[in-house]
Amino acid sequence: LRYNGAAVRDSAPLFAHLGVNPVSPYLDNEVVRACLAIPAAERRRSGEYKPLLAAARPDLPSWLTDRRTKGSFSPLLHAGLSRNHYDLQPLVEQSPLVRCGLFDGRRVQLDLAAAAGGVGRAPTPAVEMFLITTWWLKYGLPVRPPAADRSGAAC
Repeated sequence: LRYNGAAVRDSAPLFAHLGVNPVSPYLDNEVVRACLAIPAAERRRSGEYKPLLAAARPDLPSWLTDRRTKGSFSPLLHAGLSRNHYDLQPLVEQSPLVRCGLFDGRRVQLDLAAAAGGVGRAPTPAVEMFLITTWWLKYGLPVRPPAADRSGAAC
């Protein structure tokens, strides 16, 4: 939300110069509160495209609510997580994000297990991003303390 809000703010002078009045309903406080009032597990369901839209607007044509705009890689992701679940557990345990206290390792393990089991309500994209970030931090680039802090801490 902050990133998108900043992008809209930064673009405002350009839009004003061009005479364009941008509309950002998903940055409206009431819309954000309404969206966040729905638990994350209900906002996505495995095998369904925009389930809340279809439920909220049953009058929409089925070609719109049944379509798959992008290729669905969820089955491949679930299969990969399922096949490698036990190999990924140590990655979570040793994650700099967990060691620094930014993430609860037990919670990530539970979400990983749910995603590996193909449970549609698991926050699979968040688990995937956590694993990618952890992999990058552990094996991509060396993690060094900021120049002002040479205490040897990794975070």
